[in-house]
Amino acid sequence: MKFVLSLILAFSCPSTVFAALQPDLRISYRFAAAAVRHPSGHYLVPVDVTVVNGGNEIAGRFKIAAQYSHVSFSGFLETTVSSLRTSDGSFTSDGHYTWTTRALFPGRTSTFRASILVPKAIPRGATVYFRFNADSCAGDEFMPYFCRVQESEESNNFSLTKSIVLP
Repeated sequence: MKFVLSLILAFSCPSTVFAALQPDLRISYRFAAAAVRHPSGHYLVPVDVTVVNGGNEIAGRFKIAAQYSHVSFSGFLETTVSSLRTSDGSFTSDGHYTWTTRALFPGRTSTFRASILVPKAIPRGATVYFRFNADSCAGDEFMPYFCRVQESEESNNFSLTKSIVLP
């Protein structure tokens, strides 16, 4: 009788929990070169941005926002992507944000290079802080809390914040 009860408990209370199939977008970046001042007075900050899907499901189309802050501003403001280069065509830009053009499969990584346009109102020699957000809802209204891609971990969509001194 004890053996039968143990066998019933083993099958009715399995110790293995299966994780839900969901993507998990993570983003990182590096400054690709020094910032330069554009003839218009704006600054161009070249960056290489990498997005990885660390989850176990395909991530559909999503938007990436570049953000900056400076002591003159409170909080983060959206920046404008002035140019975009990808090796595999997996990203496109609408002039303000970068979008994926196709799904990102589990375990896959995709990288793009962009020049971020920083307002000319920020003075020369100022320190500017940048970060990027994968699956951003910036500029959108009436979006669900998870934006476009429901992930296994929604709290890791921001890159680390890094600084650069403008020339």
